[in-house]
Amino acid sequence: MALTAWPRASATTPGPAVVESNLLGETAPTGATYSTAHQTVSLPAGAASLVLTCWRLPGTTAAAGDWQALTVDLTPYRGQTVVLYFEVYNDSTTAADRSWLFVDDVCLAKVP
Repeated sequence: MALTAWPRASATTPGPAVVESNLLGETAPTGATYSTAHQTVSLPAGAASLVLTCWRLPGTTAAAGDWQALTVDLTPYRGQTVVLYFEVYNDSTTAADRSWLFVDDVCLAKVP
């Protein structure tokens, strides 16, 4: 996966600890596009809990967002193989309607 530099506004701005993130989506008009990042993970059956965390920064040509913390409880999927999947779809062919998503610091934590 290619990493894209995206610095935070300041050290007090919420966001990932590093300044390189995975960029999904296109900022230039290249036609309709899908942009995905995915990873297959086998979740341990014996874990008391499983939590996925990451930072995301959504944006469009109309509005830029702020870094957002995302937390997902994967405990109900213990003992299964899952696909962690991030996707951006652009159905516009003009520069005025593009969407993108930066994803960073994806972590799957297990509590024994």
